[in-house]
Amino acid sequence: MRQVLVVLIAGVVLQVIFGQAQSPMVEAEQGLAEISTAEVLTFAHETAVRGAWSQLIRTDNGVAMSLRTFDLDPGGAYTVWWVIFNTPQGCSPADDGMPVCGEDDIFDARGRVSPNPDATISVTWAASNVISDDGFGNFCGWLQKGQAMGEVLFGPGLVDPRGAEVHLVVRSHGRASTYRNALYTQLNSSESRCRACVDQQFSIHMPAEHMADPMGPEGARSPSPADARAYFVDLADGDAVTSPLIVQFGLEGMEVVPAGTEAPDSGHHHLLIDTDVAMLDLNAPLPSTETVRHFGQGQTEATLELEPGTYTLQLLLGNHSHIPHDPPVMSEKITVIVGE
Repeated sequence: MRQVLVVLIAGVVLQVIFGQAQSPMVEAEQGLAEISTAEVLTFAHETAVRGAWSQLIRTDNGVAMSLRTFDLDPGGAYTVWWVIFNTPQGCSPADDGMPVCGEDDIFDARGRVSPNPDATISVTWAASNVISDDGFGNFCGWLQKGQAMGEVLFGPGLVDPRGAEVHLVVRSHGRASTYRNALYTQLNSSESRCRACVDQQFSIHMPAEHMADPMGPEGARSPSPADARAYFVDLADGDAVTSPLIVQFGLEGMEVVPAGTEAPDSGHHHLLIDTDVAMLDLNAPLPSTETVRHFGQGQTEATLELEPGTYTLQLLLGNHSHIPHDPPVMSEKITVIVGE
């Protein structure tokens, strides 16, 4: 099955990268990792991007991130960069005397790169993607302690995975090139002399000792009515189906609204494919993967392209921040058999 292959390939890649050490994802499942979730902001106005979020997993060996955002340029080439303040207590002090890590620690008064040596800063490539027509961007990446996955602009890399302050910067490289070599450059380098390139969005993850509630009040679980339930329409456990499969989502006792819409007794659907709810963090935004599919525009049906085989399907409602409700609103898990 395609979903299983994706998981297997990801596991092989992480094993190669982390060697004998366990990957951040594995340690997260075992309760050995620190997980934080943060909003995504615009550089232009420092306002939150509606429905966007990032998640960071920290272990002793490295960090892994996923970032899901909107309002990017359709058809644009984008990169995400790790901006790591390994010694955040050495960052420049704010008016209250407390250290605040930011641009003042990277650039001098004339805008030239001049890293604050007391903050042990590193900037390195994290991920890239070409944006779909709806302006949605989905990125993921990992960084091992003492190593880099791509271009390093400056700094020693990741020195203190658990103690570093980690910023994720989303950079536009203009329209994605139709030429292979040019596109490769767009997706794998900073293109420091590129006039069309601009840093558009960012997300900040504080180290655990500085975190109270990384998402703030908007990151909390929303209450759900006792009689609310999600269900599949005209699809039952054990059904034999063909691909493409049209799956319709039903909801009782609540209203379906797009992600980012904060209203009582409302939410949007997520479809879990071969995924156990017990493996998900119900206090954080749901990840966006091949097996956890988001329908943040308020969709009530989806068309699935599935290889022949047996699959489990389950609906799970998320609130305005993609966080499951309390108690969670979900359908029964069903099994479908996809024929040749």
